[in-house]
Amino acid sequence: MPRELLKVEIVNTKPNYALWMSICSLAVSFFALGVSIWQTHQTQLLARVSARPYVNFVYQLDSAHERPGLYLANSGMGPAVVRELELYLDGDRVATWQDLCNRVKAEQDHPWKTREPTWLDIGPGTHMKTDERLAIFVTTKDNVKDYATFERLHWQRIGIWMRYCSMHDECWETKTPHGRSR
Repeated sequence: MPRELLKVEIVNTKPNYALWMSICSLAVSFFALGVSIWQTHQTQLLARVSARPYVNFVYQLDSAHERPGLYLANSGMGPAVVRELELYLDGDRVATWQDLCNRVKAEQDHPWKTREPTWLDIGPGTHMKTDERLAIFVTTKDNVKDYATFERLHWQRIGIWMRYCSMHDECWETKTPHGRSR
């Protein structure tokens, strides 16, 4: 009986370094892309946070100030844009500062001597720079007839609600103690 010859096939057992290097290079590239996307997202978040305005109402109601009244201050890190502002007197909505002054002046115990206070019409589109302070409803100290009535008017009767936004269109609300909340 003839003997069959054993056929042996030699398989290349050497690793294919070029293939493995390509796969590793591709994995590192995807990892670097992911890190780059994450870093871009974090940079955008930082830009938003570092440009956030912080707008609030500041009262200067005593006789120590030359121009006592109500101020609006942006003490944040970025500019602010007023989107909406609502004005109230004794809980009722008032259309303008002039209407508010007329209603208060019609009362016998209004706090002003001769002149009505000055005001700044703040409305949609009003821009405030960082560290800017606007005198929104003030008078001169020699025009205040009675400081107790003057303080009561500002603290207990006038209410303001305002919505303002950053340059990234992120918006917040602020209000005086008697401003309406939405």
